[in-house]
Amino acid sequence: MVKKINLVMFILLIIFTMTGCTSSIKNTQEEKQKIKYSEEDVTDTINNYYGEYYPNGPNGSMDDVLDDGTVVGKTFDYYYDSDFEELACIVYIDLYTGDIVEKASDGTIVDEYNIEDILADSNQLSHNTTKSNFEKEEAGYYDFNKNILVGFGFEMILKSDGTIIAKGRNNNGELGNGTLTDSDSWIEVPGIDNVIQIAYDGNEQMCTIYALKEDGTVWWWGSEQISPKKIDGLDNVKELMYKGYGDGSRVFNYVYAHMNDNTIVNLANDKVNVVEELEGIALDDFSLEEIVGNSYIYYIYLVDGKAYYIDSRDQISVPLETEQTIEKVYNYGGNHYIELLSEEGERLYYAASEGCIKSHGGNNIIDYYSTEDYDFSMLFGCGQILACGENDDGELGNGTQEPYKSQWWEVDIPKIEHLFTPLNNKIYAIDEDNNLWAWGKGFSSVPTIQYNIDEIVSNY
Repeated sequence: MVKKINLVMFILLIIFTMTGCTSSIKNTQEEKQKIKYSEEDVTDTINNYYGEYYPNGPNGSMDDVLDDGTVVGKTFDYYYDSDFEELACIVYIDLYTGDIVEKASDGTIVDEYNIEDILADSNQLSHNTTKSNFEKEEAGYYDFNKNILVGFGFEMILKSDGTIIAKGRNNNGELGNGTLTDSDSWIEVPGIDNVIQIAYDGNEQMCTIYALKEDGTVWWWGSEQISPKKIDGLDNVKELMYKGYGDGSRVFNYVYAHMNDNTIVNLANDKVNVVEELEGIALDDFSLEEIVGNSYIYYIYLVDGKAYYIDSRDQISVPLETEQTIEKVYNYGGNHYIELLSEEGERLYYAASEGCIKSHGGNNIIDYYSTEDYDFSMLFGCGQILACGENDDGELGNGTQEPYKSQWWEVDIPKIEHLFTPLNNKIYAIDEDNNLWAWGKGFSSVPTIQYNIDEIVSNY
């Protein structure tokens, strides 16, 4: 009798177990059918998006899985440093819904949005604009660090007659008028004429102004030099090249001289009156277009649409492998890697740790900048500006100081010809009527006209 009861219980146990397994399998299949986003697509999308902010990562991921191992949620860790010691943020995505939660390193939720916002963002970066919509006219044309300087408490305009006018801060002789007295009105910089280009280096504390004259000489003032002074031994300069660099807490701006013999001279190497060749590099028989220095480790320069890597310690020049024609090379504020722009307007960057060029996407981009706090502003060929990021000082131009990172904000501003930031959370733009606009740190969080450049030039 006992044996029969045990047998019956055993059979019932088998039936119960099989029913449970069938139910479990059925539930797993039902759950899998609810999954809207694949693990592979989500991983690529998240990494491409957060790679713009934090190039170091993700360093592994944690997964939420079903009983059969199907992934239904992923967590990614992103870092500020390449050693994966300083955690920047934690990102979780639900594969059922596409909902994303971004947390700070301490676990505090800083943003919540959906993967569709990122996908819409990517589509917007590929909107149909062409460079032919944005032809610039030479007459009345102003460009930052060519014939107008802004950003560090003083402003300067190079007039078409070769003279310079300036106003603003002068505690280190930035106005070049022989004094250390600030000026609220425009004054002419005395003792210099026949200037064809102006540029500056330095930061909020101290700046040096350089002026290239028609005869190929370079003059400087600022950094406690209160009047224009010729740089001895520098007589065959073709152009001045400005490059900015910001690493999140510090801002540096450098000026290089491109010589007629195609050597490159660094004008901002500790002492403003000392001219030093940049690692002794001579680019014979080449037409140099751009040069940029990233920290003190390596340089990238552009020759005839090809980007070259230079190890400053060994002076090794190696062409970077890419099929695209490179149009611009410059630094990316807040990150220690080089940004490039292709002829088609695609955003690229040099991943030094991997020794290759990768893409950030987009097309038809004329120019773009990022500020030191990962606030992005981009200028497209149609004159439209899109921006996204932290927005601590209103850099996004949307009237707030709230973060806006899940998609791009279209800045409400007329057609823009030039966009500029000295990487200190101030944004400047020049429209097609030569109005100078500004927003961000020290200005309104909404783009505001400061003045019309043509009117200033005609009045002074």
